[in-house]
Amino acid sequence: MPDGTKIDLGWILRFPHSKREFSLTEAKEMMSKLLNGLLVILSLVLFTPAAGAQTYKVGATPTGVPFTFLDTKTNSVQGVMVDVIQAVAKDQGFTVDIQGMSFNTLIPSLTTGKIDIISCALGITPQRQEVVDFTTPVYTYGEGVVVNDKDAKQYKS
Repeated sequence: MPDGTKIDLGWILRFPHSKREFSLTEAKEMMSKLLNGLLVILSLVLFTPAAGAQTYKVGATPTGVPFTFLDTKTNSVQGVMVDVIQAVAKDQGFTVDIQGMSFNTLIPSLTTGKIDIISCALGITPQRQEVVDFTTPVYTYGEGVVVNDKDAKQYKS
């Protein structure tokens, strides 16, 4: 078609009542803009993580069996608390990167931003509550002393 030819694109653009006529150049330009816009939207959908799909760095000790421990076959930290944080992440739409670290580095790593979450057997104490926001405990256990039944010494708390 010669460039001066007029065509009705109303049916292409889903405007059945449109009576406007477009030149072939205008139609090509409109279609190019439409396709470019669709490509941008498609790229954003495909290559942008979904809202809430953020990855959080989680500190866990590899020595707190059964809560956290080092799986020597995979060289990764596993355990009940790893399972708990992974379940929370799945439910809330984020991912976690479990990072094994020594117990005494957990709170400093959290307060300096090296990690975002601590997931391990970490008892709640007044000193820790000053710097850490705790969740509701997922497991509690009492303190006690186990001694040989032949030990006649009286222990006091």
